Amino acid sequence: MLVSDVLSPSPLGSWRFSGFLGQRIDAVLTARLLEAGNRERIHAETVDAFRKRVDDRMNPNSGLWQGEFWGKYILSAIAACAYTGDRDLEAFVADSTRQLIATQREDGYIGTYDESGFVCLRPGGTNWNVWCRKYTLWGLIEAWELTGNDDALKAACGMLDHLMTEVGPDAPTDICRTGTFNGLASTSILTPVIKLYGHTARQRYLDYALYIVDQWGKHPDGPPDIFRKGLTNIPVHTWFPNSGGWAKSYEFVSCLEGLLELYRVTGEEDYLRCVKNVHAMLAQWERAPIGSISFNDKFVGANRLINLLSEVCDAVYWNRLSLQLLRLTGDPAYADEIERTLLNTLVPGANPDGTWALRRLRSSHEHVPAPQHCKLEHHQCCVNNLPRGLIQAAEAALMQRNGGVAVLLYSPGKGKVELPTGQTIQVQIDGDSARSGHVTVTLNPDCQTAFPLALRIPQWSAVTSLSTGGKCRKLAVPPDGWHVIERVWGPGDTVELQFDMRARMSTFDPSLIAGDEKLIGWANGQWANLKNMLPNAPPHSVTLADAIPQGPAVLVERGPLVLASDARVPGTPTVPHPLPEMPDQPPTLEAIPPPSGIAQAYIAHFEGIDSPIPLCDFPSAGNTWDQRTSRFSMWLPVNSSAST
Repeated sequence: MLVSDVLSPSPLGSWRFSGFLGQRIDAVLTARLLEAGNRERIHAETVDAFRKRVDDRMNPNSGLWQGEFWGKYILSAIAACAYTGDRDLEAFVADSTRQLIATQREDGYIGTYDESGFVCLRPGGTNWNVWCRKYTLWGLIEAWELTGNDDALKAACGMLDHLMTEVGPDAPTDICRTGTFNGLASTSILTPVIKLYGHTARQRYLDYALYIVDQWGKHPDGPPDIFRKGLTNIPVHTWFPNSGGWAKSYEFVSCLEGLLELYRVTGEEDYLRCVKNVHAMLAQWERAPIGSISFNDKFVGANRLINLLSEVCDAVYWNRLSLQLLRLTGDPAYADEIERTLLNTLVPGANPDGTWALRRLRSSHEHVPAPQHCKLEHHQCCVNNLPRGLIQAAEAALMQRNGGVAVLLYSPGKGKVELPTGQTIQVQIDGDSARSGHVTVTLNPDCQTAFPLALRIPQWSAVTSLSTGGKCRKLAVPPDGWHVIERVWGPGDTVELQFDMRARMSTFDPSLIAGDEKLIGWANGQWANLKNMLPNAPPHSVTLADAIPQGPAVLVERGPLVLASDARVPGTPTVPHPLPEMPDQPPTLEAIPPPSGIAQAYIAHFEGIDSPIPLCDFPSAGNTWDQRTSRFSMWLPVNSSAST
């Protein structure tokens, strides 16, 4: 590994969240992974898919994606095992891996397609063959990392070696000619390929990774040239000839993560520069106020659209990318992205009991639950990705920086950081930046120890009060986002922070997309047409008439959370709640007792507007997944005549 982290995360399991965030994470892990009966039912379908190999035999000329679910589920299980320390889960991963390896053919193939060489599209069909192998390969690698079972690493090598005989520079088919979405999904196998190279030092795996990146620029009808275009600062949605058709954000962002892994092993600075540029472009053009990216899993310049439709998988991988950049650059602005996405998209991505997840988050009315995929009962891509997406936040909470401790997320919890000297510093956070805004950081070194404590000052906290050692001071957001205290720390020493919890207001600008009626019509149609397809779904859905007009609107935030109107909050007259005129400044917020099912509730008072407006935290808004009981909206539309 040529490139080291600027910010070094502690091993997963060194930090455990408590409070509201910890409860939400624990609910998902318990329901999907820790409860043995549920786990066995969910898992059985994943490994059976490799025994039956029916992905290419269910629909004519098509290949489905049952093969992705073992990898996704086992990756979440591995992360949950590390996070919780659950030894039963480790034994489960080991046994599941043995079951999977037992399906490997003599030529090395492990997969759910009966015809392993069926990797290209056929007329009228789909193909996810290489994509599925990506997650199987990744799962085997991380299973080896957890269990130390060399059979898993051997199986991974055999599997990749076999793929290279079917797809690659010395094979019949180039990787950009394979699969659905013009090869974009297939090339995202880049990440596990490089991980396998890191563990084996086999040059052919690095060569294959370099081949994949080179292929991006070799096929005009294939994926965009991610690497070279990424150096240009051109908005991503303009790279695609038909962005609404196949500018797939989930697979694209996964490719970017692979490019960063390639940077780590080669030291090629342009790889890092490319990903930093693209991340900035996506934050500018695609990232919604709740931290999700793209519209309905497509890059279309999504933040120009008022009606949001966001995929949970996109948010999981957006946070993975932000975490990688945080580690590599040390820039806490990436932690701002992680916090926003974690609290406003990933947390509401699961139902309250943690048993299922959303396919899409809407910005108003009703979210879209995930349907079961590929004729399976217990699996869907977002459902399987979400646990891992929630757990990875623990890697961003507490890190080692410049020989000291760095605190980046201010949700309650406790953990430890090992300094370069070998000394372990215990850290506890009480309070919550998403609730009262008052946080106490308690440090517990074994003895009096000198080290720097770096505190991320969130961009949303305009004025932060900090108290330590009997002294109090007020801080603006530092230019680099860090406030560093260098001193000798003893057991029980504390730093108290009061973040700025005054309401903030942002506005939607319809002029960003004025005149593009084709895009607006397409997006509103997509927004309205996605249905709840679960068994016993409510007998209704949103319609095109429900779409909020592409006009002026106001959004209110408090701390790291977006606020929203919800029909359950007392005093809510209509949802969406219209404003008679555009406010000049943010409202003042009056906390009120939240109704059942809602974590936080407020009355917003806008100066010059007589009617107070009830609001709640966006993670709670619409969480019954039924607009008859929790119709919601994060936007407050403004009367168009009053806003001109």
